[in-house]
Amino acid sequence: MKKKKTPYGLQNFEALIVDNHYYVDKTKYIEVLENFDARY
Repeated sequence: MKKKKTPYGLQNFEALIVDNHYYVDKTKYIEVLENFDARY
């Protein structure tokens, strides 16, 4: 079994899948960040 890689700075979804990288969907956090009363 091939070890998965940690993608640092990789923004190409196809490359994430083809090159066996981890992918974590953080879409649900967008609204949380937008509702912070601070700069980020």
